[in-house]
Amino acid sequence: MKIVLAADGSKFTTKALAFLLAQAWVHEREIIAVNVQLRLTSRSLAQRELAAHYKAEAEAVLKPVERLLKRHRIAYRCVWMVGYPAEEIVKLAKKEKAQMIVMGTRGRSAIGSVFMGSVAQGVVSLSTVPVLLVK
Repeated sequence: MKIVLAADGSKFTTKALAFLLAQAWVHEREIIAVNVQLRLTSRSLAQRELAAHYKAEAEAVLKPVERLLKRHRIAYRCVWMVGYPAEEIVKLAKKEKAQMIVMGTRGRSAIGSVFMGSVAQGVVSLSTVPVLLVK
């Protein structure tokens, strides 16, 4: 069984990862930690500089996740991509035939989500597999 863990580097990612690590069944799964970088539009940065920026940002988010998964001897892979987070997370889950997506949520109110939008809300509405939101 594969589980996609959406990671954005926030304390909510840490909470989602801590929840996963506390589950006995997680040792029988492969965790695919994913970070999605929003596409930047920049006239001042060359494509090579943008690629380096995306990579550095993703590595900063994924390194702590990788360390924890390694320490707990959990099978894992870390991937990053550029695009719209909700769409890319769901695409990855589908491509990998994941059985679940796990992610932290900021716990905004329903009204706040309507006005501000939410990656978690987008994943829940787009996903065909179960989504576990950790608050």
